[in-house]
Formats: sequence, C-alpha cells, structure tokens
Amino acid sequence: MCFGEKVDEDVVINEFLHVLSFEGDDTAKAAASFMNLREREKAANVVFTAMDVLRHWLEREVELRHKSSRGKSKRKNSNYSNEWPATTSIRKIERLLKRIPLSSCAMAASKVGMHARALQFLEAEGRSKALWNGENHDPNRNDKGVLKFLNAHFLDGVDLQLMQALLGQLNDFDTMVFLAQKTHQTDLKKTLAEEAAEREMCEDWEGAFQAYEQLLDSRLNDDTQKGPNSAIENAKDSAQKGLLRCLLKLGRLDSVLNQAFGMSKQITAHGSTPQICAHLLPSAAEAAWRLGKWPVLDNLVNNADDGSAFDVDARYQLSFGRTMHSLHSKSHARVISCLKDSREYIMSSLSSAARDGYTRSYPYLMQLHALREVEHISSLFFEDESKFQQSFINVVSSDQWNDRLDLSTPDIAGSSAILNTRLALSRMGNQPAVEGLMWMNIGKVARKGGLYQVAEQSLTQANVCFCKVLNERTSMEDSISSSARESIGNIKLQVAKLKHAIGESMTALKLIEDDIPTSIFLMEEKQLKSYVLSETTAESGEAVARRILQATEWMACDGLKSGSEIKERYQTVLKLAPQWERAHFTYAKFLDALYETRKNQMTGKAKEEYNKMNEKQKKEVDPQAAAISIIVA
Repeated sequence: MCFGEKVDEDVVINEFLHVLSFEGDDTAKAAASFMNLREREKAANVVFTAMDVLRHWLEREVELRHKSSRGKSKRKNSNYSNEWPATTSIRKIERLLKRIPLSSCAMAASKVGMHARALQFLEAEGRSKALWNGENHDPNRNDKGVLKFLNAHFLDGVDLQLMQALLGQLNDFDTMVFLAQKTHQTDLKKTLAEEAAEREMCEDWEGAFQAYEQLLDSRLNDDTQKGPNSAIENAKDSAQKGLLRCLLKLGRLDSVLNQAFGMSKQITAHGSTPQICAHLLPSAAEAAWRLGKWPVLDNLVNNADDGSAFDVDARYQLSFGRTMHSLHSKSHARVISCLKDSREYIMSSLSSAARDGYTRSYPYLMQLHALREVEHISSLFFEDESKFQQSFINVVSSDQWNDRLDLSTPDIAGSSAILNTRLALSRMGNQPAVEGLMWMNIGKVARKGGLYQVAEQSLTQANVCFCKVLNERTSMEDSISSSARESIGNIKLQVAKLKHAIGESMTALKLIEDDIPTSIFLMEEKQLKSYVLSETTAESGEAVARRILQATEWMACDGLKSGSEIKERYQTVLKLAPQWERAHFTYAKFLDALYETRKNQMTGKAKEEYNKMNEKQKKEVDPQAAAISIIVA
C-alpha cells in the first residue's frame, strides 16, 4: 500500500468498499446472501481493524516528526531507518483513509450490530465535515453549551435517520428526541418515518402502528416514482415490516396475516396465486404458529428461501417457525436441527448486542429461554397419547417451568417470547385449561399497565379456552369442570375490573352483582357453607368472597350503599373466607374511615365531652405507666 502504484491502491479501496457494502459483482452478492451475521461481522471488523492500525501508524509518525522538529536527538533515536519513505507513506495513508467514506463504515457497523461503533463513525464524519467547511472557526462567536454545538454544524451532511436509530438501540432517547426536533423537515414521509422509529424504540406500539399506517397511505406514495431498486420501494418495504412488527407486539395476529396477504397481492400479477413477499414472510410465519394455523405455516416455511437476504432476526423468526412446524408434524430429527439453527442465529446477534450492554442483550436471552421451552417439552409430543396429558400437566406445574417466567421482566403487552411459546405449545398439545390461565394472567398485567384493548382481547381468549374445557370434558371429570367454571367466574371479575378502569362503573357492578343473590347477606355462617356446597354455585367460598369484596369496595368508594349495608357485606365476606387477610384489612380501613367521619361531624359540645373523656383516661393511665417505669428502672 505504501510502496505500490495507484492501481494497487484502487484495488485495496475497492476490496474494502465491497466488504463494507456487501456489493459488487454477482459472486459477491451471492456470498453476502448466504453469509451469516457472525461472518459478516468478522469481515467488517477486519476492515475496521486495518483502518485503526493505519490511522495509528499515521498519527504516530506525524507525532514523531513534530517531536523531531523540537529536539533532533529524539528523532535520531527512532527505530525507523532511511528505507522507510515517511513523507510518501503519510500522504498515501491519508489519501486512502479519506477515500473510505465514514458513512459507509457507519452503515456496515450498524448492519452487523456494532451500534456504538457506528455512532462513533457518524460523529467523526460530522466533525470532519464541520472542520473542513470551517464552520466552527469564527473567532467572534462566544456561544457556549448547546448553542455552540448547534452553531458548529456538526450534524450537516450526516445520515440523521441512521443516527436516530442507533441512539434508540443504545437507549439514548433524550438525544434521539433532540435530533428529531432539530432536523424537523417539511417532508411528511420523512417526518412520519422518524416518528414511527422513535415510538417503536420507546415501545409505544400503538403510536408506531398509526405512524406506519399513515406512512403507507396511498396518497403519500407517488406511483410515477417507483423503480426496481429505488429508495422509495425500500422505504415502503421497511414501513410494511414495521407495521407487521407492531401488530405482532399488540397481539393482532389475524391482522398480521391479512395485511401480509393484502400487501403481497398488490405486487403479484392478477390471476396468479397470491404468495407473501419475502420481506413479510418472517412476521407472517410468527403470526401463523402463534395462532395455531398449521396449514398456513406449512405453506409459509416451505416457500421461504434460505438464500434470501434476510437479516438475522428474520432468519430466527423463520427458523423458529420451522421448529414449531416440525414439532406439530412430530419430526424429532427436524426439531433438533431447527433448534440448533435458531440458537446459532440468536448467539450471533447476542455477541454483537452484548457490547452495548445488558438492555440490548435481554430480548435475545428471552429468545434463548423460548427455545428452552420447546426443548423442555418437545419430548412429550413423541410419547404415548394416553400419558401425554398427565406428563404435560406435570411439566407445567414444575418449579423449573415457573422459574423461567418469574426471572423475566413482565411485558404489559403480553408479547413476551416465553409466553408466546407457551401459548402455542398449549394449543398444540390441546390443553385449553393451561392456555386459558396464561391468557388470563396476560389480561391482568395488561389492564394494570393501561393497555385496555390488549387486556380485553386476552380475557376474551381466556374465556373461549375455559368454555372449550367445559364442552370437551365428560361428566365423569367433575373436578376439572368445577375448576373451569370457577376460572370463568374469575374472568368475569377481571372483565368487571377492566370496565371499572375505563370508567364504566355501573357496568362493572352489574357484571358482579347479577350472579350474587341478595339473600346471601342475610345468611348465617352455616347457611353460607351449605350455599357454597350446593349445585347452584360452582365456585368456592373464597371465589364468591372475592367478587363480593370487590363490589363492596367500589360501592363504599362511590357512596352507593349506606354504612350498615356495607358492614353487612363485609361481614358476609369474612364468613365466607375467615382466613383471608385482605378482607380483614379492608374491613378495618372501612371502620376507621367511619370513625374519622363521625369524629369530624361532632358538634362543639360533643367534642368538649369527647376531649374531657380522653383526658380522664390519660390521667388514669399515666400513674400506672410511671409505676411500671420505676419498677423497670
């Protein structure tokens, strides 16, 4: 490089650029499509290391030349001989580094998961352009802080959309929002794309979905500008993938398939069988196995081409879809092979994400847990069918099964990789009771997180599962049927809480009170026990007590019942569940509130008598306390 001709330098530059962009001739493109993320990362890292070494040599030589101008003795002791053409080499290395665009380095680093390094390249590009243009050398400026940064024009000519995406990946949301405000453009499509990316990084899936939906509006897309490889088509494909991503996170799985087929139908020729486009296949495959639509999944995974230029996340989605399809087809060898491929894709992503911190690594750790779920339970699907149900229940009730979910962070949208996998396995194993309990827990977490639409969908799914249990079980399985009926009652309670949370208080009370007879509040303890054990109710005493207590709390808060009626309801709850601590605590709070209210409503004369009585009791207690203190001393 330092001794060669101009042709040699051009060859080196072209080789570096081909590695960074994975482009060039047909052979290079084919190699890039089959090369996994780990190999691409190694190739890009070789180029970055070579650039770092050359820059280090350049800076060291320049520093030694400056030192030699100050003291000749230091330069004479240098290890460099006269054979080293220092001036020519410095010039050639400088020219070579300038010919490699920092923007290309940043793009290559971001594609292989080196987000922090990509951000460094973009910052270096902005500073070099600002220094080259001389924008920050005005001696008359006295700006400080943020104004000094803005007036230096460090952001001019930098790919700001890529920078925002990198900041979002590194969880630097404040800087990301600042860039969005600084670079606000009149171009509506660019503004919507930045807004969608920002909301997606902040996990505002509903807002991101609306932004992607507006971005795909036909009124914003000019058909005359379309081309085979145009940037407009790439932006449209990216928006379509983002839209399906948000629908997956929101649990609208049927919409994912409908949207994927609809978007693909616009591209395929009329009269031909519509096939989902390659860039939409991963999301459609995930929606298919989560819905349990195995014929659709079979069509999707068989039409997927491994040589397509999918990113590593898309390859994992397809590989995991093949795993679930193989498990449903009871192909043990293929399950093991697909699990191995899926784990390799995750590890290649995890090795890059681990450089940026645990937060970026966490989703890939959850994907590894999801693979462990399949690996843990896959052996049951190849056992005898007569033993399958009991074996499945034993695994689900084991500590190892529960600990994996307890160690994960709850997701209010219910889109955790572990939960999605467990739901699919329960559906595949025809275990609606297990599936219903998971749907109910997802609905509870979503309601507490304020995602009321997700909570409503989850509770509806749970109700369908338990109704399916009642329809499938025979009369000989009374314990299972009673458990399912009690679970349906719990779902009704959760729906009532959801209605109360969105402001429909009367509807919530009606849902609970319709199944509770008014005569229950007049029953003695023995009558209550006989009522619970009778065939008119299929719920335990504690389950009935929970519903009454919830309705009583709402009535007391809104003042819908008198104090005596509220006391009767609390006493009924304590008779039904005498060991329930929450019932005792809530009743005590109610009595304390009644006492404080009565105390504040007392007239002046009554207050004086009340204070005198307290003083008298205090004087009677003080001598006894003094005597006890003397004895103790």
